[in-house]
Amino acid sequence: MHKEKIALLKMFLWQKIILIIFGIFLSIIFLEIGLRIAGWTFLSLREYQNKLSIKQKGAYRIMCIGESTTFCGGDYSYPSQLEKILNGVKIGVNFSVINKGIPAGNSSLILSSLIGNINKYKPSMVVVMMGVNDKVIYLPYPFVSPGRTFLDNFKVYKLVKLLRLHILANIREIKTTHREKNDENEGVFLNKDSGFDYKDADLYRQLGDSYKAKEDYMRTENMYKKAIGIASPKDQNAYFLYCTLAWFYNDIGNYAKAEETFKKCIELYPDKDFPQIEFAEFYRVRSKYSQCEELIKKVIALSPVNEDIYIKLGLLYADFGKFSLAEEAFKKAINVIEKNKKESEDSLLFFDKYRIYAKLAALYTEIGRHKDADRFYEEANELIGRYYNPTTRSNYLKIREILNERGIKLVCVQYPVRSIWSLKKIFEGQDEVIFVDNEMIFKDVLKKGYYREYFTDMFGGDFGHCTLKGNRLLAENIARSILKESFNR
Repeated sequence: MHKEKIALLKMFLWQKIILIIFGIFLSIIFLEIGLRIAGWTFLSLREYQNKLSIKQKGAYRIMCIGESTTFCGGDYSYPSQLEKILNGVKIGVNFSVINKGIPAGNSSLILSSLIGNINKYKPSMVVVMMGVNDKVIYLPYPFVSPGRTFLDNFKVYKLVKLLRLHILANIREIKTTHREKNDENEGVFLNKDSGFDYKDADLYRQLGDSYKAKEDYMRTENMYKKAIGIASPKDQNAYFLYCTLAWFYNDIGNYAKAEETFKKCIELYPDKDFPQIEFAEFYRVRSKYSQCEELIKKVIALSPVNEDIYIKLGLLYADFGKFSLAEEAFKKAINVIEKNKKESEDSLLFFDKYRIYAKLAALYTEIGRHKDADRFYEEANELIGRYYNPTTRSNYLKIREILNERGIKLVCVQYPVRSIWSLKKIFEGQDEVIFVDNEMIFKDVLKKGYYREYFTDMFGGDFGHCTLKGNRLLAENIARSILKESFNR
């Protein structure tokens, strides 16, 4: 009898184990289905709409490329509204607008995907608005997207990877995947012919940037850590790499790890103001205003001649609604530049002043001081006219060259409130380019309304991501230019 009970217990235990395994299996299946549905709703709907455009026979296809200012908004994004506006004119042409914006993308990443998108969508016209995310050094052209493994096709697997990145970042070392044969992306950097320097930390940082843009977060972290490991502690850019890693953790929602990385960086480089300024900005965007203000005061004591810290202080006060204090901080930043930096033809100096003037213009617009806003918009545009990021300029010209070879029309759109002059200067002598000027139409409506009616933030300095109303205004202006320049309407 005792043996029979043991046997029954074992059988019951095995049945329970099988049921648990089966339940886990079903849960994974349902979770996968749920994640795929969410993915289709949040991200893939746009691509599905893009694919539908290919099937529209006889449609005049317009492909919009850019960063989050192009991508964001769904049905309210400017490309979606552009299609509706153009088709509403009824000129006998069926327009199909394709949104290929890349959130957080820079002009090099936008350029790298251009040929593939042209081959896929076969547009008659390309509308481009880009450059705001460009920094000094970017990926070499062309950039090839990384290969995918079988498991990468499953949403649950991606979720597990992300969770593991959050939980086990301090425990597990992610194996380097530099030489995987199926990884074409790393091949661009790591093959012998590419001239890749295995001791160049910044190239690993660039590679991490590329993986981040492709949402391959495990490899992103691995590349950033590799860059930190290679960089000499005495290298002035080493603390920049720590901050890059910290902001990466912030971007994926691992705020504790981000804060820990910032603190480690400050511990290693206590005499450097840059990590502390970045840490203060982290606190600001996390709405930890008291910590932010406390850290800013420490940085001012450490480096009172750095204009960046006064800019952060101005943004902090603007968030609080303390506009007079924000104005005072921004003006202090200008005074610091004028007092401690000699006027020269240095483009970085011009850009330093430009970004402060742009923020003051946006601030004055927000509080309804439109004459002051106009004055600083004019100052900002005069400065930006003298400087255009060489990376942005080069990539614009490469896009023009690619489109010229294929007989595709190019429409260059300037950001809201910015002068079109600097953009036209890039294409001097190329009359076939269509330019869209968004300076005065946005300045005019901002005088009559409120900044937040048209922009959700100030990420660009003098402009931000558009609201539904802002995207509508942008789309209407682009539509007018296209109809006038290409269809004589």
